[in-house]
Amino acid sequence: MIHWSNNFFNDLYYRFDQLKTDNIINIKNFINHFCNQNEVICDLCCGYGRIAFKLANENYKYLTGIDKSSELLQIAKKTNKEQNTNINFMCKDVRFLEKGDFDLVFFFGTSFGYYNDRDNNRIIKSINNILKPGGLFLFQQVNNPQNLFIKEEDSKYTFKKQSFFHEDERIYEGEYSFHNKFNQKNISYKFNIHLYNKDELIDMFTNNGFNSIEYWGGFNFESFGKDSKDLIIKSLKL
Repeated sequence: MIHWSNNFFNDLYYRFDQLKTDNIINIKNFINHFCNQNEVICDLCCGYGRIAFKLANENYKYLTGIDKSSELLQIAKKTNKEQNTNINFMCKDVRFLEKGDFDLVFFFGTSFGYYNDRDNNRIIKSINNILKPGGLFLFQQVNNPQNLFIKEEDSKYTFKKQSFFHEDERIYEGEYSFHNKFNQKNISYKFNIHLYNKDELIDMFTNNGFNSIEYWGGFNFESFGKDSKDLIIKSLKL
């Protein structure tokens, strides 16, 4: 059975996601707080490179973007050439990363919790594997998502997003649907994410070789609470 994430992140996803500008400045400033432009950095599940290009424009020299979506990476590589940036984009499954030597890995955009517990643990172990000793791991996921119905349009498509958060099970699920105005065809993609709670994530990080753990409720270092929009965790590789 094909996993939902294999088809979800495609050119239709990009068509509407690339319009987002929320939080990008706060994200950049958050990363700047922990590193400098000469460190070796990995944007994990980078997609089409929204954050990586922001850092490249801030003169970060050694950037790698890893994602398993060949469609989004094709867009990222095209932008890389157009902007004359030097980001190394790689198509890889985050569960199976070879040993690396990164100073910092950031894993943002609620890109975790897509698989079963064993594979989700495997991802954290894989991240530990690509960091050098003492390397920094920055993690972000949405913490308390709202049930949403969003409708947007452009010249070709009508886009609808429906999402639901089942708080007791901490399951965040929903559907993206696209209606082509010209041929009247509809296509939809579903998603299902396990939003582990803070304590579960800290245990997972600790069990996979991380310590010195701190956490916040936003990219401006807000205190974390049950109703915080985001959960952001900083940890170091042992």
